[in-house]
Amino acid sequence: MEKENICCFFGHRDAPEALLPAIAAAARALIETEEVSVFLVGGHGNFDRLAAEAVASLRQEYPHIRLLLAAAYGTALRKAEEGPYDGAFVPRALKGVPTKAAIPRRNRWMAAKSQYVIAFLERETGGAYTAVAYARRKGKKILLL
Repeated sequence: MEKENICCFFGHRDAPEALLPAIAAAARALIETEEVSVFLVGGHGNFDRLAAEAVASLRQEYPHIRLLLAAAYGTALRKAEEGPYDGAFVPRALKGVPTKAAIPRRNRWMAAKSQYVIAFLERETGGAYTAVAYARRKGKKILLL
């Protein structure tokens, strides 16, 4: 994963279904213009589900892309069996992190590993907002939907 262009997703867990085409279009643009080949999703809430669905639908056209579930803790790995993921893992950086802190720490890990972020923010609170603010401070390219 180190030499590949990576994109992660951050968005509110109550994101509307109507976002699916916009997520797919943003991911497609990154595949075509920035050669993104790895997409990281956290697997919590509707935005992450929509992101996974969008990337999975693009695999028919771009079979080289991969969708990875970056789980915040081991019990979340069960979602990999339910979804369209090419793989699932808990980042090593989360070893020993208390459950309550795992999702924000995982989000920072995803932002650090990615060059691009596709995000949906409706409010200036919550984990998605905090993750996008962190990615922005780290100089990541952010595509806000």
